[in-house]
Amino acid sequence: MLNHVLQVLKNRCLLDFDQPVILGVSGGSDSLCLLHLMHEAKIPVIVAHYNHHIRPEADWEASRVEGWVQELGLPFVYGERKLKAGHAEYISEELARQMRYEFLFATAIQEKAQAVAVAHNADDQVETILLHLLRGSGLTGLTGKSYYALPNAWSKTIPLIRPLLSTWRQEITEFIQAHHLSPNVDGSNYDVTLMRNRIRQVLIPDLQTYSPQIKRLLFRMSEILKDEEKFIDNYVDEAWQDCFVFNDDHRVEISAGSFFNQKINIQRRIVRKAIRLLLPSLRDIDSEMVERLILLSRRNKNYQDAVLGEGLYFSKINDRLMITQGEYQVTDDFPQIAVESVISVPVPGTVKILPYWTLETRVVALDDHLKKEIESNSNPYQAWLDIDKVDLPLQMRARRSGDRFCPLGMEGHSIKLSDFMVNERIPRYLRNSLPLILSGKTIAWVIPYRIAHQFRVTAQTERVVWLSLSIKDSSLPGGLISC
Repeated sequence: MLNHVLQVLKNRCLLDFDQPVILGVSGGSDSLCLLHLMHEAKIPVIVAHYNHHIRPEADWEASRVEGWVQELGLPFVYGERKLKAGHAEYISEELARQMRYEFLFATAIQEKAQAVAVAHNADDQVETILLHLLRGSGLTGLTGKSYYALPNAWSKTIPLIRPLLSTWRQEITEFIQAHHLSPNVDGSNYDVTLMRNRIRQVLIPDLQTYSPQIKRLLFRMSEILKDEEKFIDNYVDEAWQDCFVFNDDHRVEISAGSFFNQKINIQRRIVRKAIRLLLPSLRDIDSEMVERLILLSRRNKNYQDAVLGEGLYFSKINDRLMITQGEYQVTDDFPQIAVESVISVPVPGTVKILPYWTLETRVVALDDHLKKEIESNSNPYQAWLDIDKVDLPLQMRARRSGDRFCPLGMEGHSIKLSDFMVNERIPRYLRNSLPLILSGKTIAWVIPYRIAHQFRVTAQTERVVWLSLSIKDSSLPGGLISC
């Protein structure tokens, strides 16, 4: 077993045997086995134990782990969940897991460890695959857990490794017996009201009556699918680069045009990748959430704050698809103008709107190539106006009471600007600060939604005013990004 685990540590977990590793040890058979294997291999291990105080015997189990670690002469780090009045409190299995991993990775940072190791085994892998299958998982879920996870839900720099992932529980039991070890026994592992335990104790034995080798077959399937996933991931990464616009801790934006150019299976993976950026600790992404977002994105209208679930919202504003934690809030990455300001727009010339936004204008002769570009324009942040129909210089301001607008396509019929904003589902918080381009007193362009019908390019147009907004990336000094 030792040689097999060493090969996994080297080839699958990419471990440097000379650098410290945080090893999570509960005291059960799996973690106790891994502790002794890594100690026997002389890998520098820092043992970490987290006490949830859920069960009465938790303190006794923690003291046993500490005693074993002292006997081996290894460093030991203890963490616990503080309780009020010394009473056990209900805590969900998922929350307990989250707290435990947060402790392990915080310890890894403190100890400058190269990785966090946990003792999931091959039987755990099979149970995970079946759990995902029962939840309607796609291909990714059927690959199960990974030997080496980076980034993961808790760190972008410290990997989570699982050296026993191809070692069966029976092998671990035989190791424990051969070394005369006495692991802690968690009675909750026999509670069949928990889904994973029911899979282990009821479903798998039933499946073995149909196929005695079902566990090994499912494990082999997951290994094959991992290779398939790597191939697909390379393709998805390229598609993601085409679609990605922006992300921070609370929002991910992707380009609708680029997104719609992808095949539906790639769209699903792009959505899952976006959700994972916002909720890295979410174990299973609901397929209904993914399908709902794709359905909403295809509709030919804007949305604001459609509920997806898990605290996520979806907004569609022209060519931007946005997934947010909480309702979307406008920031400097959307063009705005002070409500009372009026800015003269020279043609040709440039105008700074916000610290990061610039409007550029040019006069361009119309030719066949430009006509095709105008007809196929998918960038809402650029527009062309017939120069013979505008009054120069142009002006920029925010909306005012009584404003009317003749949207392109309405054959010159005007409507209230407020009605246009409602029809376009422009978020309420954007409406008062949305920049408008005016020719004289007439609205020529509602940025970045639509130009006015009377300033459109026609067969008689010879020259145009080209207007284009760019946003400067504050992380790239001097760099303007065309929108």
